[in-house]
Amino acid sequence: MRNFLVLAWLIFTAGCSTLTHEPKPFSFAVIADIQWADRDSSGNRHFRESLGKLTECVNELNRKDLAFTIQLGDLINGQASKEQTLSDLDRAVKEYNRLAMPKYHVIGNHCLAAGKEALHEKLKLPCFYYDFTVPAAKGWRFIVLDGNDAGYGVLGREQLKWLESSLVQARQAREKVIIFSHFAVLEAAAKHRMQNPEPMLKLITESGCVAAFFAGHDHAGGYAYKDGIRHVTIKGMVEQPPETAYAVVEVTPSMLRVTGFGREPSRELKLEQRKATDPVLAAKSGEAILTAASFIRIRDFVLEHGDRQTYCNMYNHNPHASFNNIDIYLNPDTGQQNINCDPKLSGFNNMVVRTREPWIYYRLSLNMKDTGPDLEITKDTDQDNLRRIFQSVLSELDKAK
Repeated sequence: MRNFLVLAWLIFTAGCSTLTHEPKPFSFAVIADIQWADRDSSGNRHFRESLGKLTECVNELNRKDLAFTIQLGDLINGQASKEQTLSDLDRAVKEYNRLAMPKYHVIGNHCLAAGKEALHEKLKLPCFYYDFTVPAAKGWRFIVLDGNDAGYGVLGREQLKWLESSLVQARQAREKVIIFSHFAVLEAAAKHRMQNPEPMLKLITESGCVAAFFAGHDHAGGYAYKDGIRHVTIKGMVEQPPETAYAVVEVTPSMLRVTGFGREPSRELKLEQRKATDPVLAAKSGEAILTAASFIRIRDFVLEHGDRQTYCNMYNHNPHASFNNIDIYLNPDTGQQNINCDPKLSGFNNMVVRTREPWIYYRLSLNMKDTGPDLEITKDTDQDNLRRIFQSVLSELDKAK
């Protein structure tokens, strides 16, 4: 009986350790700018030799335990003849498809020489920007961008909206994110980079869930760190034979370990715990900004530290405070006869927020209920913009402490 109890205890504790251990490490491979073409070399670009490099790369990666492989764009270079370009694409795809693990594509500017219709068909991509997860990488989401959907190196408005939505989903699922793009976004990571990257860079920086950004395009490669995100630009495989260039990335809970092959350098990149700083992303993923507590904090600051200012013909000398281009006014509680805004007669649970340039008014009220204070906002209010305003004001209050 005693031996049975010991055995049962060992089984139980083993099961508990299995349930509580950290996520298992996983690895994936990244290749950039293969630019295969059956044509003579040009400068440092040796197009014809790229297919042999890809063959050796595929053979090496098939010997490894990888969650997936992704090529970061410019699988082909393109030719003067559309027929020859499509022939090059067929040969490159056939070789790439020998990979034994899941495989993914990023569309590069040279890929477009084959035409979008051919790329959709031959790469089996219904859309050139997408996200994916793999069973071996629990807790991670991978996002692929199309850097040419609104022009050379330009992300369009619809793609940016989609990216924001994907980042919100990742935060809701408590996933970390790695982004793959043909174009880098930081000048420090690549001399040749995305046009107008600021809107996209703002989204990924403020999301709080993006750990790394892998890109190609600039064949010299590069690396940069900014705001908790590791930006890695993989060197172009097409350059300088017989040397190759690609990398295998091992992901642990605390580290990205990049093992470079050929000209690609190896790196150990520490992962950081990050938090969303954009109030819209934070709110959509469960981190509320427009709350009764925020209202009370701002109201109490205005009453204690603000001035008096008349802003309408209904009241005189409203409690008021300015924050950059934002004015906060407090009105007496609904139904109170307090035209001169005497603080002894009112709790000031009505708030008007006014922005300048443009002048926009937002109206909020705090209602006391049995379950506690409840914040009410006027219908048809742009709540995303109001969240940003509240976040800006709350940040100013933090500085004033």
